[in-house]
This record gives sequence, C-alpha cells and structure tokens, in this order.
Amino acid sequence: MTASEPLQIVGQAVFFTTGNLYRSGINVWDPDHGFRPFIRYLGDWTRGAGNLGTDGVDLVWSYGEGKEPGGTLLSYPIRSVMTSPFTTDPASVVPRRLRSEPPLNLAQHRWRVGCGYAAHEGTASSLFVVRLSDGWSWTIPGAAGRTFYKAIGVTCEEVFALGSMGEHANIARFRLDSLGPGSPPD
Repeated sequence: MTASEPLQIVGQAVFFTTGNLYRSGINVWDPDHGFRPFIRYLGDWTRGAGNLGTDGVDLVWSYGEGKEPGGTLLSYPIRSVMTSPFTTDPASVVPRRLRSEPPLNLAQHRWRVGCGYAAHEGTASSLFVVRLSDGWSWTIPGAAGRTFYKAIGVTCEEVFALGSMGEHANIARFRLDSLGPGSPPD
C-alpha cells in the first residue's frame, strides 16, 4: 500500500488505496463480497485515484489524469477533487468533479469528510477545504510559527487539523463560516 493512512472503515466496509510510485487506485473489502477494485483504472497508467475519505454519506477522492506512462504519482498534470454519494458497490459510484486540486501526491493525504465539506492538506503547510455541493474552496494558509500537518476532522461548524504553533504541537480549529469568500470551482 502506498498511502500513509491506507484504511477508511465504514460499518463492515474497508476502503484502501493500493499502488506504487507510478500508479494508484482505491479498493474496497466487505464480508459479503470480499476484495474488489473500487475506483481503479486497471491497465491505464495515465489515470489514478487515491486519498478516499467518507462520512458514510459522501465519498471524496483525488483523481489524476494525463500522466505519462513512466511518470510518478506526483506528475499528474490534471488533478481533480471528486465526489459521489456513499456506496460500497463499485458499479454504483457516480463520480462528479468538484474542482482542481493542489499538486500533491495522489495517495498520501486522505480527505476528511463531514456535513457536506471535505478537507485535507494543501501546499506549503496549508489546509484545503472544499464544499461538496458546489466545489467552492478555501485555503487556510500556514504562517510563520504556524504549520499544519494534516486535516483530522470536519463537523458542521468547524474543520480541525494537527499542526504546530511555534515549537508546540497542537490541534487547530477553524469555523467554516469564518473562512472568507473562498475560490469558485474551475
């Protein structure tokens, strides 16, 4: 497995990313059906998926495309944030593109999902938050003495992240209604 957080467990279903430096895909396992490719592009080195997160209502994942066959997971020229209503059946996934995604490793930063929002790490020690209804997004920047390691949760009012404030590790929280105007989907 390639992801730093490879498992997402919901009920009896276990979602996980598999791949290597060059390709990535999302799988599912449950006791009724066993292991199955979930969001995979078997035999197609130009596309990949990873970072799946869910709250049991919505699925959110990162999708990369346009990569040269020998390129790594960092070399997808087109990266998108995708969503679908929750399902454990690969045939029932209804992918919907929300917007572009910052240039990050396709299988390293699992989305945290809750109340119609998703969040994960952005570039330069920032957080990246997306509203699932319309793809509107916000970047919460790191600053001198303040960095974010990873998103850890989203509620209906706040997004939470692990980070450091100076020399001390801490949990940061940001009210969703205080994030400012944000950026429209592209």
